[in-house]
Amino acid sequence: MALNDFFDNLRIKTFYSIRDLVKSTAELLGYPDNMGMPIIQRDGEITRDFHRQLPVHRGSFPPPPSPKNIYEAFLGHKPIFEPVDRNFFEHSYHGFYNFFIVNYKNIFFFPDALSEFIQIRLNICLDITTLETGREVLFLAICLYFNLYAWRIALYWYIFINPYVRPWSYYISLTDWTQEGLAGFSPVIVGIDIMPSLFLGLIGKLADSISHLVFTMPYLPSEGQSVKVVLEQTGTKGPIDILLFQDLPVLWYKYPIPNNVREFWYTERPDILRYMKKYYSNLNLEIYPDRILKAQKLETLSTSAFGHQSNSLLINYNEQFIIDTQNFNSELSVYLSHHQDDAMNFFSTSMDKITALL
Repeated sequence: MALNDFFDNLRIKTFYSIRDLVKSTAELLGYPDNMGMPIIQRDGEITRDFHRQLPVHRGSFPPPPSPKNIYEAFLGHKPIFEPVDRNFFEHSYHGFYNFFIVNYKNIFFFPDALSEFIQIRLNICLDITTLETGREVLFLAICLYFNLYAWRIALYWYIFINPYVRPWSYYISLTDWTQEGLAGFSPVIVGIDIMPSLFLGLIGKLADSISHLVFTMPYLPSEGQSVKVVLEQTGTKGPIDILLFQDLPVLWYKYPIPNNVREFWYTERPDILRYMKKYYSNLNLEIYPDRILKAQKLETLSTSAFGHQSNSLLINYNEQFIIDTQNFNSELSVYLSHHQDDAMNFFSTSMDKITALL
């Protein structure tokens, strides 16, 4: 016991000695008035905290169980596609293609590389009707397959129906290929395979993600600026977070502006053309359609060719004039050398006549 008491006392004395040493050192640095270096969150933690406080965009899948007729009472509501709205606005300084979206924590965007490929290679820039139609069709197709798969699971419980005889065999051929492909990836609990239920959850998550996919054309998703604004039409109190896309899209600076866009400016929206000339003339952007640029190039080439031809004719004329003058001088010299006596006689006779008259 004496040895244990000794070590206990030694442990206590060591503890208090280190405490006093740390305290005295801290007092030299201003403790307790100076509490030390403030704790700064890491960038990842700041981003996570920002996303946690964002609202969630509520979709319509699965649709709410509120039937309005006998059809909906038995078969349920048909899925309604409700995408995230893009709110466009024009500004005298920022341009004509500005828009913003309410920033939700469950919205998705294309990667920048894929968005650039769609806009540059597929020439889908301002008119994104094709993309929106494809997104909605894909959403409805996934919802249809979801319902087919749910009915297939329900057939497990109807033991009086043999799904492997006609006409049921045609139906299960649409759904059992996924069951066979995913078999073995999940355990069987109390004799029940839980993979179909998990797969239904994955289908629902995919449909929800597609309904929250946002297209940012003509901008890249990374060009969005997170700002806080107060919107009266939302009915919310205080500022809300939005993603703002404005000014000149970076792809219009990196690549030529699509010709169909420039043609639209030139024929239908000359005010946009004037705006581009006023604010972005220093960037040497091609803002006129290709047909106008081609005509201007041909006119420049014609003018330069005509000027070159005129200069050539003038040079040839000057050279010919100099040659003719030299020939005349030489011929005049030869003539005077052969008729020098006649010239002198003519000059003497003329002078005599003038003297006689005087």
